[in-house]
Amino acid sequence: MKLESLRGVLAAVLACVVLSACVVAPAPGYVWIGGGWFWEGGRYVWHGGHWTAPRPGYHWVPRTWVRVNGGWRVHGGVWVVG
Repeated sequence: MKLESLRGVLAAVLACVVLSACVVAPAPGYVWIGGGWFWEGGRYVWHGGHWTAPRPGYHWVPRTWVRVNGGWRVHGGVWVVG
């Protein structure tokens, strides 16, 4: 990403303060699905986190950003068997 583009993204993110509260789970075993920025309609939009019921036989893999070929890709944010 070029520095000019990065500055624009950072300015947009810094201009938007996002508060997210991870309150007590509604029931034992519930899993917190963290919020994040998602690309929608030509811009990034914040999706807040939420609690979800556990899925027997699965575990939650949170989203992470990894560097790939000079760019960034998001991995995870999925339920995985095991």
